[in-house]
Amino acid sequence: LFSTVLIGQEELGAKLSMRKEVFWRAHIIELNESAGWWRFDDRVSYLKHVYGEAITAKARQRIATLQRVPL
Repeated sequence: LFSTVLIGQEELGAKLSMRKEVFWRAHIIELNESAGWWRFDDRVSYLKHVYGEAITAKARQRIATLQRVPL
């Protein structure tokens, strides 16, 4: 069992949807404000909950900062 985190691959969702055997096993989430992820802390907490120690604290924070945060 393993996970892969891809960041900044916007067209990947469309490509995955064409490969149903992969798409149905994928978990696609957009950690941005338009998807309801307004707060940085919420994004970090989500990543910790889902990936646990597989992603370091520093990596979780880096991933969470890649999405625009409202001023």
